[in-house]
Amino acid sequence: MKYIIHVKTKKMSKEIEKLCVLCKKSIRGAYGHNAEPLAKGRCCEECNIRKVLPERLANLFKSNKDEN
Repeated sequence: MKYIIHVKTKKMSKEIEKLCVLCKKSIRGAYGHNAEPLAKGRCCEECNIRKVLPERLANLFKSNKDEN
C-alpha cells in the first residue's frame, strides 16, 4: 500500500497497489487492461500486448473461419 500526498489539496490518501492477474506484477497507470479472455480482472501493459491481444485476435480469426 502506498501513501500519496495530493499537491492541490495537501491531503494524504492511501493507494492500493494493483497487481496484474496474469503475471502478478504491479500495474502502472490508473487502471490497467481488461485481461479477458484469459482471466477475469486487470492486467499490465506487457501482458496485454504479449498475451491478451494475441488471444483475442486468434479467437476473432477462429470465429470468422467458423462462419465461412
